Amino acid sequence: MSEIYGLDHVQLAMPPGAEERARGFYIGVLGLAEQPKPANLARRGGVWFIGGRLRLHLGVEGEFRPATKAHPALLVRGIESLAARCNASGFPVTTDEPLDGCLRVYVSDPFGNRIELMEWIEETKMRAVFKTAVPYAGDALNLPVGNLEKALPFYETVMGFRLVSRKETPIKSALLCRDSIQMGLVENGGDPSQEGCFFEVDDAQTAFTELQSNGLTNKTADFKVQKHGETSYKVFFVIAPDGLCYCLGERQG
Repeated sequence: MSEIYGLDHVQLAMPPGAEERARGFYIGVLGLAEQPKPANLARRGGVWFIGGRLRLHLGVEGEFRPATKAHPALLVRGIESLAARCNASGFPVTTDEPLDGCLRVYVSDPFGNRIELMEWIEETKMRAVFKTAVPYAGDALNLPVGNLEKALPFYETVMGFRLVSRKETPIKSALLCRDSIQMGLVENGGDPSQEGCFFEVDDAQTAFTELQSNGLTNKTADFKVQKHGETSYKVFFVIAPDGLCYCLGERQG
């Protein structure tokens, strides 16, 4: 028995030799990260981008014509600030008929391809704000994982982080961000079960509800109150599939 169960990537066309213009828009304006192309495909030109669960490929087309009607619709958090960044960068956004429960605008990439940016209002309401990141040991930008490729989907899908950049050498590593904090994962041979991070959030219950809706398998939060110095936090714990342990806490009083 066979079934179609998902979407691997979306492909748009671009003219030859315009990779830097593509990077300037998709990385510099939209905030995506570049995904290295396999060596056997890189010689064709074009650029691949990644962000959260999104995989967006731009392929070179000799007799290029922009897609001005057919378009991908990209899910966004913080659509107003992204729309403002597009406008300020010389990529004006336009609006369309309203869609219940959704904020949306359209923008064209440097080649004229139409792109829709969408933010569902209910999803925004149930999002917690991650305020600070404090590693248990070492460095929040160098948390060890055994397999970066297998680890990343949990952080993008469940924890709500956005991939900022990836490096393949000298060791595999990835930089992720959410709200005003950053964290890094590296294949450095460290023991994930001995490390992790404390995230201060604005609302612990909202954070747990959000993560559950994103696929966290914890049935209950099992909230506890822990004191660090003179400050008490309402906390719950998350063990990532890679073995790293995270404590999410809301400041009390």
